[in-house]
Amino acid sequence: MAEQDSRCALYLRVSTAPQVEGNSLTTQKRQLLRYARLRDWEVKDVYCDAGLSAKDTNRPELQRLLADAASHKFDTVLVLRIDRISRSLPDLIEFLDSLRDHGVEFVASEQDFDTSDPAGLLTLHVLGSFAQFERELLVERTREGQLRKVHSEPWSCGPAPYGFRREEGKLVQVPEEAEVVRRIFGLYLELGTYKDVARKLQEESVPAPRGERWWGETVKGILVNPVYAGCNVYGRYEKGDTRMKPREEWTVVPGMRKPIIDPGVLAEARAVMTM
Repeated sequence: MAEQDSRCALYLRVSTAPQVEGNSLTTQKRQLLRYARLRDWEVKDVYCDAGLSAKDTNRPELQRLLADAASHKFDTVLVLRIDRISRSLPDLIEFLDSLRDHGVEFVASEQDFDTSDPAGLLTLHVLGSFAQFERELLVERTREGQLRKVHSEPWSCGPAPYGFRREEGKLVQVPEEAEVVRRIFGLYLELGTYKDVARKLQEESVPAPRGERWWGETVKGILVNPVYAGCNVYGRYEKGDTRMKPREEWTVVPGMRKPIIDPGVLAEARAVMTM
C-alpha cells in the first residue's frame, strides 16, 4: 500500500442529480476524508465533477486533477471506486498511466487496493473490465428500450424537428414551417443543390431554424430526414457525434403521423440526391 505517500487528492463524481442514497457527493467526500485521516494523509485538494457521466474522461475537474498531478501537487489520487474515474477500461488505463508518469499512485478505498503493488494493478484490470462490461450492457439495454419506443410511441426521438412542435408526446405540424419544408423540397428539385436552396431562402428572408441563417447543411438535414414523410427515425447519429451515420444504419418506422411531404415528391428528391 502507498502508506509512505503523505499528500493526496480526492476525486468525487456523480452522474445525475438524484443519486442513490449513500452515493452523494457529500457522502463520498466524508468517506474519503475518513480514509485519508486513518492513514495520516494530507488532503491537498478536492476535485468534484457533478452531474457528469463516466463515458469518457473529458470532465473539467478530472482534467484539472491531471494537470495538478503533472505539477506534483500530490502523491496519491483517492476515490471510492474506479467507476468514479471511468467505466471504459482503455480510458482508465490511460488515466492511470498519466498518473504514474508523474509518480502519482491511485487508491480506490471501497475496493481496497492501490496501484503501488502488482496485486493492486491486477485487481484494477479485472475491476476495470467489469466496469466496462456493465457500461456496455447499460448502453445496449438503453438502445433496446429506445427502439421499442420508436415503434410504439408517437414521438420519442428527441426535440421536435423544424416544421413541428411537440404536444403531449406527439409531433404537431407548425403550418408556416411545414410550408417552408415543402418549399425546400420543391426548390431542391428545381435547383439541384443544397447551397442553392439555402441561398434562395436567404435571399427571400425566410426565417431559418433557431433564428440562424440558412446553410446548405441545414437544407440537407431537412431533405434527408424521414420524419417529413410521417416516419419515426432513430440512430441517425452516434451519441455525442454530429456526423450522420449511413442511412442503412438508421431505424425508420413509417406511418407514425400525417406526412408534410408527399411520398412522390420525397422519392423524386432522393433520386436527385443519388445522381
